[in-house]
Amino acid sequence: MLYEIRTKRKGSRIWSYKFSPDSAFIVTDRWDEVAVWNARDGHCVWQFSQHYERTRAKFSPDSHRIAVWIDFYLGKGGPYVEVWKRKNGTFDLEHTWSGMRAYDFLFSPNGSLLFTKYGKGIRILNCDTGEVLQEIPFNGKITAVSMAIAEDSSTLALGLPSEIQIWNLDSMMCAKKWQADQDSNLILSSTGTLLAGQTNKDVRIWNWTTGEMLAEIQLSENDWKIDAFLPDNSGIQTNYGVIPTNVGTIPCQHLTPTFRLRNHCIQWKENDLIQLPRDLRGIPNAISATDTELTVAFACSSKRVTILKISEGEELRRLLSSGASLST
Repeated sequence: MLYEIRTKRKGSRIWSYKFSPDSAFIVTDRWDEVAVWNARDGHCVWQFSQHYERTRAKFSPDSHRIAVWIDFYLGKGGPYVEVWKRKNGTFDLEHTWSGMRAYDFLFSPNGSLLFTKYGKGIRILNCDTGEVLQEIPFNGKITAVSMAIAEDSSTLALGLPSEIQIWNLDSMMCAKKWQADQDSNLILSSTGTLLAGQTNKDVRIWNWTTGEMLAEIQLSENDWKIDAFLPDNSGIQTNYGVIPTNVGTIPCQHLTPTFRLRNHCIQWKENDLIQLPRDLRGIPNAISATDTELTVAFACSSKRVTILKISEGEELRRLLSSGASLST
């Protein structure tokens, strides 16, 4: 299945686009616009139509809220942080925090808390009441920080440039820290005491109460992104599906997803399946995949996003029997 999303406004290029955690939506960011699209049919379900500059957006884990940072509103100033809540097929404004900068966001698992990183620290916002609850200050200005929050919102993990810190949010104290290379992505297990960090293809798993490294996993793709531990900690959910975890050993696992993009082709079980047209080659993309299905979003221009979706079944058998190539 192949279709296109075409934005209504002229403007700057789309510089960020991500799937919602449930893969039902795609959020697109650019300099002067944020929009949410239905990933199944390409229809726009929500869009900022006001004039502003420099935006950033992120979904809550249940895909019911979206946080937006606006650096400057034309006629209103800035910066602002806003939270919008899903209602009746669109998103309604829930809270606005003025004068607040945010380089990145992290929602709590239930979507009620929002952690905003702004360079000099982490602010904790209550999305239900609009209250600013707490702040974790940094020792100097730090812009490259990764964050992960526990299921019960009692523990926050921070990946700083040269160490990992574990914060108890009840006491607002740093409970544990250890030296480590900076990870671009952190996740905490919903049960137990596991913390996983990812840098490019390398994933490390620690016991966050002791700082002991339990496992190391080497992935096969640079665009593989870890999202969450499975409830029983037997695997990690990623944008390419589930990868197994072997806690207790330190294996080097070269894992290959069922579907992947490589050499201008969509591959299935390491075999070239579909050759991409030229205008979809070498451009940024967002991937949502399982062991049996692949959805890819390509940002082709400032006004166009192309969605390609393929799954195992009759459609795949037809492609295998005929040889496939998409045309522009």
